[in-house]
Amino acid sequence: MKDENTYDQAAKELLAKRQILGPILKETVEEFRNLDVETIERECMEEREVGTRYLDPGLTNTSQAEQSSQVDQQPDRITPRSNENAAKGEGLVTFDVFFYAHMPGDAKKRIKLIINLEAQRKDTRYSLTKRAFFYASRLISSQKNRDFARDDYDGICKVYTIWICFYLPDDEKSSINHYELREFHDYGQHCEPREDYDLVNMTIIHIGGDNPKNQLLNYLQLVFLSHLNDEQRTAELNRKYGIHLEPDTREGLKKMCNLSEGLKEQVTKEVTREVTKDVTEKVTKDVTKKVTKDVTKKVTKEVTEKTENRIFHIYALLNKKASLQEISERMKMSVEDVARIAKRFQDSTVKA
Repeated sequence: MKDENTYDQAAKELLAKRQILGPILKETVEEFRNLDVETIERECMEEREVGTRYLDPGLTNTSQAEQSSQVDQQPDRITPRSNENAAKGEGLVTFDVFFYAHMPGDAKKRIKLIINLEAQRKDTRYSLTKRAFFYASRLISSQKNRDFARDDYDGICKVYTIWICFYLPDDEKSSINHYELREFHDYGQHCEPREDYDLVNMTIIHIGGDNPKNQLLNYLQLVFLSHLNDEQRTAELNRKYGIHLEPDTREGLKKMCNLSEGLKEQVTKEVTREVTKDVTEKVTKDVTKKVTKDVTKKVTKEVTEKTENRIFHIYALLNKKASLQEISERMKMSVEDVARIAKRFQDSTVKA
């Protein structure tokens, strides 16, 4: 659990790096689509906060009592963009990555945006879409007394919440889903300015599928799910996307890759133990009551060694994109058994 938490933190810190964020924002933030990645990285992002801004109502800025006191004393004052004391919020939920962004150019004419990115490593028992809507709602409601005061609702900033899920949905395919507010005319032709209602944008991305025909999906899989080491990933980012990683970004990538390898080794051992236990139980049932304990130990040892070799062989074939049927024929195993091991292999990749 500790290793997983450390990996999660490393992934969030890497996600907050300007060079990693640039390509993501270009494809998910409408205002940035016509900008080049270098401009987005250099001119559009303010300081990124990683896991320090609370999601819980009343804690995103300062306490409710403090806000009321400040606004009553100074009606036009907007409270600073400060976080709660960490000790007070211990155990509460925080945004993974939170920051302000804007269009380049004249500061007075800049469009101000609030952007939140979330890294989701495991599937949830609840609707992730509803959770994303809740996060987006908090990004809007928490702006009062921070980005605008009293009834100056024209000061509300447009918000983006972008979720990167390191697992596949039920249809087992990579995907990018976007949600936004739109205007519909039930009667009459009156139109409100789009900037008055186009305030909430959600993007949910699932990565992990085989060779998706989408540049953003391929980019995210290379950064977060590739089986390459940090040096190989760095080289591929340069070759495919023209990204020359700066030292701090490269160090962040290396840290995440090292933690990822540690989790893979841990998961492989756990899978080996589980499969060995299953196979041993089957063998034991077939052995007659006359078999001695020594013979059982010997059989268990042989099964364990054979199982480990098979697992590593199957992992190698899965890395080469071999189909379950091909692996079944080569390993002389049932497709069901191969699928079970492949599922554990996929889960270990998601954890990594």
